[in-house]
Amino acid sequence: MQRRLATLAVTCAVMTACGTTVPAAQQSGLGQARLGDSSSLGSAGAPEGTAQGGTAPGAPGTTATSGGAPATGPATTVPGGNGSGAGSAAEGTTPGQGSSGTTAAKVTKPITIGFLNTGSTAALAAGFGKKGNTVTWQGTDEALIRYYNAHGGIAGRQIKPVFYTVQTSSSSFANDTQAACAKFTQDNHVDLVLTTAGTGSFDNYEHCLDKAKVVNLETYDQGNTDSGTFAAYPGLFTVGAPVIDHAITATLSGLARSGYLTRKNKIGVLVETCPYNVRAYERSYAPLAKKLGISVTRRDVSCVDNAGDLGTMLQQASTTVLPFRSAGIDRISFVSDFESVLMLGFSDQAESQGWRPGYALTSASHAAAYAPQLSQPQLPQMHGVGNLPNVDVTSRGALSEPTKRCRARLTSQGVTGSASGDYSILDTGCDVFSLLEAALTKTRGASTTAALITALHSLGTMRNSAAVLSTTQTYAAGQRDGAPPSAVFEYATSCACFRYRA
Repeated sequence: MQRRLATLAVTCAVMTACGTTVPAAQQSGLGQARLGDSSSLGSAGAPEGTAQGGTAPGAPGTTATSGGAPATGPATTVPGGNGSGAGSAAEGTTPGQGSSGTTAAKVTKPITIGFLNTGSTAALAAGFGKKGNTVTWQGTDEALIRYYNAHGGIAGRQIKPVFYTVQTSSSSFANDTQAACAKFTQDNHVDLVLTTAGTGSFDNYEHCLDKAKVVNLETYDQGNTDSGTFAAYPGLFTVGAPVIDHAITATLSGLARSGYLTRKNKIGVLVETCPYNVRAYERSYAPLAKKLGISVTRRDVSCVDNAGDLGTMLQQASTTVLPFRSAGIDRISFVSDFESVLMLGFSDQAESQGWRPGYALTSASHAAAYAPQLSQPQLPQMHGVGNLPNVDVTSRGALSEPTKRCRARLTSQGVTGSASGDYSILDTGCDVFSLLEAALTKTRGASTTAALITALHSLGTMRNSAAVLSTTQTYAAGQRDGAPPSAVFEYATSCACFRYRA
């Protein structure tokens, strides 16, 4: 079954302020899945298909963490330890008191973390006459590593990074993802992996890490995977965008409560036919729409495996405009990692035909971030439900304390943003480090797989997120995507802006 690693670089080429696109990998298992850099077209990365290793030196200091009350959920099997983290008194540990009241050892030796991210897409964007963003996921990672190491390490452990950078020009992402996993689990025996690239997931990589019993914390500021992927890989935890099933439920339910979706409406939904999107549509979208009494007409577009496929997908989307209009469709929705691309292409074609249907969007549309690139008469029709203020609304207003803290840390390391897409990367990058810091604080630095998963399941509600609405994410057994709260957003003609509904 075809597998892939894909970012949104081509989206940026179409719209500015987006990321990188990477294609396919051949694996059995759950179906298509992707990794994406949904906002970055910044500095250059490693040469195509190469891996980078290294350390970021720093001086001792202190770090801060945040936790909360535990949440509940169904039980999840916890796999065995990976053998690379320390969980008992040994070299590099100091004695201390465990959470259960028994004597436990605090692990203080350096922690080795694998970082999988994407390189620069500046050249690709320039080919389309567009300007990319000023920050990248890798640059954000490197800055945060420097910060933590200069302030005593993460939960008291200095970070030793092992980087693998995938370039968008690569011809084989099956080979790249397999090589990345091999570098992390065979060549270096990392304690865990932070996959920081922005959007989607990919099964060959998840399967390899799961087989090696390595915990994988992934960042998403656009797209995500479905609940089936989470069920298959108990060591996978995410920050940022919620799992597709949760996003679908929030959007349909939220817009129904707001009165924007009613039994009188007819939705036309475009489904990008990657297996995890199809599963989410069949498991969550169709049943909920039926429950709400809303008529749905589904049309499929090809699963994007490489940059060339993106043009095919857009062409397919444009051919659905007339059939949808003829069928009396009055609301448009998308189930795709490339929701932003589909939104742009579909709305442009609809405007060319003088048709202005309503839109039911998620945060993956990046509607506010891409508003200048959209057909302006289409904007008043756009409504959605999201949890990422950097891209949902034109102005997120006063920054929260976690957001201020995140950006101050990055600024201290010479990394600053200049646009909403930049800030989405920076804030989400901080959040994956915060999630790891909270888990390591609970384990007193122990980084075995069993210890980390147990700690992550018990974090409960955390109110220290820089990226998501209300700064809140919740982790428990059976809830591993943070499930951040969401709100209805819409375009308001009175301010010519996207804003959250009061």
